[in-house]
Amino acid sequence: MGVGHEFIPGLAGAPCSVVGDRLVIRSFVLVRDGQRYVHHGPQELDLSVLARGSYRIWVIQDFDTESCNPDLGCSLARVCALPVDRYRHSVSPTHFPMESRPLDYLGVLVVR
Repeated sequence: MGVGHEFIPGLAGAPCSVVGDRLVIRSFVLVRDGQRYVHHGPQELDLSVLARGSYRIWVIQDFDTESCNPDLGCSLARVCALPVDRYRHSVSPTHFPMESRPLDYLGVLVVR
């Protein structure tokens, strides 16, 4: 655990860990409705730029990056951190101007 930051897994085997002031997200494959969603990691999220509070770590389908993979049963996944309000409601990824589809959430990140 980093400088008081905490990651609480919401998905069994969530590929995330807090290292210092960074959330490290390792590579993973998520399967939903016969489709494979691949996240090529590792990816690091700098926690020092986030305001204190809780964030839900979402896996979304990545429509913005073109995949060279000819396998139509495999798509790219993206990870994003969205704030959780004081009533524990999380903003949905569909509320942002990027074209996305929420697939699952990896867990909750608490930034202190």
